Amino acid sequence: MIRLIFTEEMRARLRYERIHHPHPRVRQRLEALYLKSEGWPHQAIRASLGISKPTLIGYLRLFQDGGWAALTGCRFRRAQSALAPYETVIVAAFTHQPPATLAEASTRIAELTGSSAVPIRWVWSSSNSGCNGASGGRYRDRLPQRPVGRSSAASKPRN
Repeated sequence: MIRLIFTEEMRARLRYERIHHPHPRVRQRLEALYLKSEGWPHQAIRASLGISKPTLIGYLRLFQDGGWAALTGCRFRRAQSALAPYETVIVAAFTHQPPATLAEASTRIAELTGSSAVPIRWVWSSSNSGCNGASGGRYRDRLPQRPVGRSSAASKPRN
């Protein structure tokens, strides 16, 4: 059994952060530590959170070895796109003149970056999940949308 010592200040912080931290995985770690600080046995903590023994031991060791920063940090490994260094240039260009189609977006990204193969999904990716919040669309949220005009048939009054 891993023995940890918790101060009242640490227990108060655990009590608050286990509910209010923005990332669900970190909230689960904090909940495990909070229950440990309350004197719960490991089996009861595992049953309450629905986690395995190695996961609980990992959370406790993470806190024991790295403290609060290690416990609340997000260490997700994600491959970096080859276009990531050009993100600000691409977003600025698309803000100034939004592309009308994905093909146009692909062509313009290739021109801006000098890359011949541009993955379209990079522009419309929805894979931005992490500790800073999950925003749904990574680049889509920053790109302005072209106004959708009314067709002539839609603007005529009905009789």
